[in-house]
Amino acid sequence: MSDEQATDTKTSFNDTYFPVPSEYDPHISVAQWREILHDPEVTTPETLAMLLTMLQLGGEATCMDLSRQGGKSPWYYNALGMNLGRRICAKRHVPEYRTSDRTVYYVIPFRGRWLRECPACILLYQFSPKDTGQSKVK
Repeated sequence: MSDEQATDTKTSFNDTYFPVPSEYDPHISVAQWREILHDPEVTTPETLAMLLTMLQLGGEATCMDLSRQGGKSPWYYNALGMNLGRRICAKRHVPEYRTSDRTVYYVIPFRGRWLRECPACILLYQFSPKDTGQSKVK
């Protein structure tokens, strides 16, 4: 990977977060998010650490941002977000988000927007509008 590909600038070529609520909304209230975050069957200590780092970075981050802060690979954080969505879907019976060829789980806890076009695709993740990014969870 070149230095250019490894550097996030948060300069967006697309300011639109997806999926838009009219396309997909997991219908998780702030109270339900509190329950999810306190449920050890759904939210692991590693996931909580990732979410805390995202909050410390302003409520949104790329996997590369998380990697720089937490010291693990970007793929590690990608898997944490995907598995969090998968566990929420299974435990809470949240409807899956399907594209034409696959189920996308990270959109349950996050929305995203593209910072760079492929082949060096970089996706910026943001907490979903109704979850911990806008509430104080204790």
